[in-house]
Amino acid sequence: MEDKNLLEKGGDFLLKNSGRALLLGKEPISVGLGVATATTQVIVGGALKGTGKLVKMFMDKKKK
Repeated sequence: MEDKNLLEKGGDFLLKNSGRALLLGKEPISVGLGVATATTQVIVGGALKGTGKLVKMFMDKKKK
C-alpha cells in the first residue's frame, strides 16, 4: 500500500462519504440540498486527491 499524504486522505474521505449527503430527506428542498452537497463533495474530493498526487510527484522529483 502506498503512503498517502493529507490531501489524498481528505480527498478519499470526501469521495467515500459523498453518497451520504443524498440521504438527507424526502422533501424537495432537502433532496436538492443533498444533491448539491454530494456534487460539491465529489468535486472537492477529486481536486484534493489530484493535488495530493501532484505534490507527491513533485516531492519525489525534488528528492532525486
